[in-house]
Amino acid sequence: PAAEEFSQGHGRGQAPGQARAQTAALPLTSSEIGIPTVLRNAQDTALTGAEFARLMKAAGPWEPAPRIAVAVSGGADSLALALLAERWSRAMGGEAVALTVDHALRRESGAEARGVGRILGPRGMRHRVLRWRGPKPGTGIQAAARAKRYELLGAWCRRHGILHLLVAHHLEDQAETLLLR
Repeated sequence: PAAEEFSQGHGRGQAPGQARAQTAALPLTSSEIGIPTVLRNAQDTALTGAEFARLMKAAGPWEPAPRIAVAVSGGADSLALALLAERWSRAMGGEAVALTVDHALRRESGAEARGVGRILGPRGMRHRVLRWRGPKPGTGIQAAARAKRYELLGAWCRRHGILHLLVAHHLEDQAETLLLR
C-alpha cells in the first residue's frame, strides 16, 4: 500500500490572501522558483499565465473548478509545471496538489522528496510524498520504478477524486514520451 505524508510548509495555516500574494507574479522563470543556475536552460524563456491558460484550455474539457494533481520529481520541468498549474487551477476556482514519488531506492530519496515540498509550500502549493514500500526487483529497476510511479500516482488520484494528473517531461526522457504518446 502507498504511504503518504505531508511535507513541511504545505500551505496550511496561512491567511487566505498570503499564499495568493506569494504566487501572483507572472511570468514564471526557473530562477523565480529556485532552480539552481546549473539546471537552467540557457534559453530560459518565461511562459505567461495567459499562455499556460490557453494551453490548458486546449487540453480540456475541465470541470468548472478543476482539481488537479501534478507529478513533481523536483526537476525544473516538473516544478515549473506544478507552479503554473497551481496558479491556473486557483484562478479557475479549483486546486492543485503536487505529488512526489519516493521510490526508496537510495537512502537520501526520502529527504529529497520532502525537499520538493519545501520549495512548493512557501509558494502556496500543497505537496504529498508517495513512498514505494515493499521489495524492489533485482533487475529491470527503471521499468519497475516507472510502473510503480504511475500506479502510486493513479491510486492517490482515485482515492482523492482527482480526475487530472499532469506530468512534465522533456525530450530527453524518451521512455515517458513514448508512454504519453
